[in-house]
Amino acid sequence: ILLATTEMTGDFRKAVEELNNLLAIRGKVIPITNESVTLCAATRDGDTLRGELDISMRGYQIESVWIEPPDAKAVPDAILAIESADAVVLGPGSLFTSIIPNLMFGEVSEALKRTAAPKIYITNLMTQPGETDGMSIMDHVRWISRTSGLVPDYVFTNDGEVPSDLLETYLAAGSVPLMMDEEHKRSLSLMGSRVVVSDFLDVSGGSVRHNSQKVSEALIRIAREERDTSRWKS
Repeated sequence: ILLATTEMTGDFRKAVEELNNLLAIRGKVIPITNESVTLCAATRDGDTLRGELDISMRGYQIESVWIEPPDAKAVPDAILAIESADAVVLGPGSLFTSIIPNLMFGEVSEALKRTAAPKIYITNLMTQPGETDGMSIMDHVRWISRTSGLVPDYVFTNDGEVPSDLLETYLAAGSVPLMMDEEHKRSLSLMGSRVVVSDFLDVSGGSVRHNSQKVSEALIRIAREERDTSRWKS
């Protein structure tokens, strides 16, 4: 749908705006760029990967990532949204093909450093076969820090247990739960991140998903706490 709308309007940003209206999306969706860019990566074996599909199949072997052209610019509205936000939320989503690409625009990383809003990373519930096999939550955070030059102020992670029958299905597909251990929790604390561990799990639909109600409540609570703290300091 997005591709067809882009071809009709001749502009990716306008296409997103049209779909916002057409689908009556609550909130506002802003594309990170209006330019045609390609996500690229180099593996530890020396191979060069181009495009989300190739990268999503060999993410666990990635040594470095970049975008082409390297001087692509972010949409000004996206930068303004970051700078004026009450909270900036990263994730949940595919590490190399969803989260990191947005952080590869210099203007985005700089805006994240400037904004007083808390930066919150919501970890995935499970590893993504092909993309994050064998990776820990700490590995995810390191990649985010390496790309953006900053460490999230908060890291949300789930401690709810996936029912055994459902877990077997995911394990068979090569996906395992992403859980926070005490060593990594201490390491994140030393890096300046506050770890929020809670049961964010929702399996009511027969699949592993975040409980949107619990996550939103935690996000609102932190945004309010940060706002009140900022007012007190000023």
